[in-house]
Amino acid sequence: MTLVSYIIPCFNGESYILQCIASVFVQKGVKVEAIVVDDGSTDSSAALVSEFIENNGEFHVSLYMHDGRQNKGVSASRKLGFMHSRGEYVCFLDADDYLVDDQKSALQVAEFRADPSLVMVHTAISVVGFDSNSQGFKANFRANCRHGSYNYSRLRDSFINNRICNSTAMVRRSALDKVFFDSLQCFQYEDWALWLLLSRLGNYKCIPRETTAYRLHANSSTSFVAKNKLRHYYSLIECKLIILGRCGYSMLALKIMMSLRRDLIDLIYFYSVEGSSGLLLPKKQRGPLLLIQALLSPWTHIAYQFKKVPYLFKSAR
Repeated sequence: MTLVSYIIPCFNGESYILQCIASVFVQKGVKVEAIVVDDGSTDSSAALVSEFIENNGEFHVSLYMHDGRQNKGVSASRKLGFMHSRGEYVCFLDADDYLVDDQKSALQVAEFRADPSLVMVHTAISVVGFDSNSQGFKANFRANCRHGSYNYSRLRDSFINNRICNSTAMVRRSALDKVFFDSLQCFQYEDWALWLLLSRLGNYKCIPRETTAYRLHANSSTSFVAKNKLRHYYSLIECKLIILGRCGYSMLALKIMMSLRRDLIDLIYFYSVEGSSGLLLPKKQRGPLLLIQALLSPWTHIAYQFKKVPYLFKSAR
């Protein structure tokens, strides 16, 4: 029977971690293992997981920690879990989410078997916890289900919106082996960076079935970023810089550069308008914005690679 590995990074998740782990073992039609990586928690998360392992020997659950019980972030935690996993297919499940469909894993494996071009299969979500935009989250993570098998990086909005819920995704192990996803990050969107890098290796598919409960609460990573526009800008820019550092010279790199130009201009605009008590700069002071927009053009970078920048400036005089 096919083995599926569920990797669960956990940082101070004592309120949710046991429900998360238990939900993995209701899966039917496949064998599953749960690999919990405690990311330097200061609460009782690790103790609760250890107790669960001791009292439920029939379940394949493992607990790992970083050296010195450091807090290294979710990317490093997923990488550590992946290194200790054995499954042909790998799922990343956030500690505050949980599975609600016992057929999730079997449905995803069936999609992989039917289409060898697929490297990732994700699904729709249900939302738990109060949030005024809960329907918006559901619609966002269902949007790609209309495409059938699709190439993620070719979607118009793949650099603008992340429409893949991390806790629903299943990835071929052979594909993850080829992608570097253990990146040092200051902000968020590490899963978005992984989806874009992984898209170079094959297609994705979305199953329009709500298999996973996506929890919204005040302390969630999503809330942490969503409530602060400035934090969102920096998270998005960092995400794309990570991709640029990993994808080499490629069409994906060119698309990222063009997208970064827009993000940086938006950030500069934020500092000049929204970040200054909403006061709009006088027209005569907006010149630097136009200059920066020109300097951030991806074509300037390409010209530099061919040592043509001096000619560009010479012709502009």
